[in-house]
Amino acid sequence: MSYKLQFKQEFMEEFNKEFLELEKEFVKLERENDDFPKGKRNIPFCGVDCTNVLIWECEFDSMKELVSAMNLLKQSAEHEKLFELQKKYIVKAYTSIYESFGD
Repeated sequence: MSYKLQFKQEFMEEFNKEFLELEKEFVKLERENDDFPKGKRNIPFCGVDCTNVLIWECEFDSMKELVSAMNLLKQSAEHEKLFELQKKYIVKAYTSIYESFGD
């Protein structure tokens, strides 16, 4: 059984460039820190979600690994500093955890 952690952030459309430039810094932070979860990022092209939504998701082999990753992100001063800069552009944010089914 595996688990998926998903962060969904709807951001102000007029600040698309600023929001995504900061998101590039999160990508860099993940790459530079071996312990950080390596998420996949998507922006909807069309569908239920608006095109000004960033979806970050990462899969884990156990709930314990997922919780450890969330705690690591919460405790990271660098991650918190970037989020403080980015959050002024966020309209709504959701965190979801999914459990695999049918594997």
